[in-house]
Amino acid sequence: MVVPTIGSPISHNKKLGSMAATYRTSDTCASDCPLFIDGKPKCYASAGAGGGSFALAKKYGKSVQEAFVRLTTQTPYKSVVRHLVSGDVDDEYIAEANKLHKERKDLRGYGYTHDWRNRSSKEIDGWVLNASCETPEEVEKAIANGWEAIIESPKDSTLTGTRIAGRRVVSCPNQLDDRVKCSTCRLCSTSSETRPIVEFVLHGNNTKLLADIIIKKREAV
Repeated sequence: MVVPTIGSPISHNKKLGSMAATYRTSDTCASDCPLFIDGKPKCYASAGAGGGSFALAKKYGKSVQEAFVRLTTQTPYKSVVRHLVSGDVDDEYIAEANKLHKERKDLRGYGYTHDWRNRSSKEIDGWVLNASCETPEEVEKAIANGWEAIIESPKDSTLTGTRIAGRRVVSCPNQLDDRVKCSTCRLCSTSSETRPIVEFVLHGNNTKLLADIIIKKREAV
């Protein structure tokens, strides 16, 4: 089965800045992702004209191999690669991403996954895949299992300034100042035993709905 994947050597996404990026369809998203409601994605990747990034990937995506050949051969020297602007990993994607960063050691790569509960952090080689979490308890579990972690929070329930698993929670710099681009920030592409947990305030067209889901999830722990 071909999973539609876009490999863009130079993405000029307003938030990302000038960097490479990949996009995949919602078919790749983790089955237990809390941002799936009634079988449909409600995250930022589903928002926008024509159905957002998911729809673009479905329409223009190629095979994973084709997407990564394009990234390998056309991505400018010392670029940052934002993996999975939409969608999530599978075995095939991880293998191709590891290969890309082995062949192009000048590239710095990072992404986010809701499937971290079903995978091992040891599968990732040469780039940083962050565990996407919704509760402090999930962050603790992810870090204990070797992942770097980010946490999604409603606007009125941020955790910035607190500590989880001994690490500081900090706001996404771009959300504090949109002049800061992912291509220059690079916080999510770093990995160390003291790296902060990056908090993203919910954004997109369904923030109220998603906020209610996350609040209930935190209260249930």
